[in-house]
Amino acid sequence: METRRLFALPLAAALAMALAGQAKPCIAYRKNGELRANCNGKDVLLLKRRGLASFAIGVGGGTVLTGVDWAYLVRNGAWTKLPAVPNTWTEDTNIRCGTAIAPQGNVALMQQVAVDIISGKPANFSFTSLKWPQCSADRTLIIGLNKAGALLTNRRRILDRKNRFGQAFAASPSGQWIAFIRGRGLAQLCISDTRNWSTRCFSKDAQGREGEFDFDQGATGGGVSVDNAGVVLLDEGYGETCWASSHGLRVSRRKFPGATAGECTGVGIAGPTLAPRVVIPLGSQPSWVDKKLLQAQFGTFK
Repeated sequence: METRRLFALPLAAALAMALAGQAKPCIAYRKNGELRANCNGKDVLLLKRRGLASFAIGVGGGTVLTGVDWAYLVRNGAWTKLPAVPNTWTEDTNIRCGTAIAPQGNVALMQQVAVDIISGKPANFSFTSLKWPQCSADRTLIIGLNKAGALLTNRRRILDRKNRFGQAFAASPSGQWIAFIRGRGLAQLCISDTRNWSTRCFSKDAQGREGEFDFDQGATGGGVSVDNAGVVLLDEGYGETCWASSHGLRVSRRKFPGATAGECTGVGIAGPTLAPRVVIPLGSQPSWVDKKLLQAQFGTFK
């Protein structure tokens, strides 16, 4: 099958090509109830929890795990239950602005606020009126949606006048790079360099085939994560048929009881000079994570 060519290149080789010059790149991702991490092609299991929907690593030395209606903080091997409101923020948790922030409120009506998952209180973004804020590590660069639904920065730079992909945008820790998914007929992944505001957008796969990667599918699966070299991680559809349970908590290439057929997605990678490719089939919600953080929290990759 044509799409299987996407997996011909070993993950270690793909990451080496994509991240030349960067030290010890690590990807954390979710797969069928497991929180996993991959560093330079070596893949390990970090934690396992049935019904795992999303996660955030590195919050005050801990890891936040969330399901459809539950949330836990895991620190030093101890699991602490956190208050969770079903079907609001608990399925979309990730690291933002140097802490763990998730949206809470009515998605359809765009009535959402940024909530610090640990404290359960609204995050302090009094310096900006943007919805669903994403920031650089020092919060000098902030991106988010205004009341009209446009994606812009706190420097009033408009990135997309009619965003339709929710929270599918991110800033690099350094603030140099912004990644976002936009819709102009065929959905595109765009990467902007804030030094000169040059932008490269992708709507084709690495072989130039139109629509090979389904960025619409990826945008609804887990947003995007961008590192300090402008390399982006995201969920990408890749054309094959997979079977998934409710909320996509379990995905398989084989049919199983209660599953619904749909397009397969996996962890995709793209960069300013790197055309998109899938590197971890069936993985989802990827994010860049520091290797030292994994060593400290999970004792892995030593």
